[in-house]
Amino acid sequence: MTIDMKKQLFGSFSEKMFQQCTRLSFDTFRALIRVVGPSLEQENTNMRESIHVDVRVVMAIARLGSGNSLQMCGEVYGIVESMTSIIVREFYVAIQKHLKPVVLPKLTKNKIKKITIGFECLHGIP
Repeated sequence: MTIDMKKQLFGSFSEKMFQQCTRLSFDTFRALIRVVGPSLEQENTNMRESIHVDVRVVMAIARLGSGNSLQMCGEVYGIVESMTSIIVREFYVAIQKHLKPVVLPKLTKNKIKKITIGFECLHGIP
């Protein structure tokens, strides 16, 4: 990663600042890049260079973590609002594709029944 990229990601050279802005540790951010990065990579064209996958992910995470407007999140990274919107939507799709099966596995009727019985036993609520 280049110094310019680090400065762009951190806003300064501090991992603490990065964590405050994104609510993620840098290690978690790197793990997220490994999972969703390949789905978000774009190729350079003759007309323009693509936006680096690290910037795409950190922008989307900053949007989710802060609730700031698309315009504000884009301005931090020098990207127009319309492109920021596309990047954030692509990130959502990649998260859903790669992490939904891990975080929210498909439930069968038996699993739901087992969870329900466990809840009822634990709380005494039918």
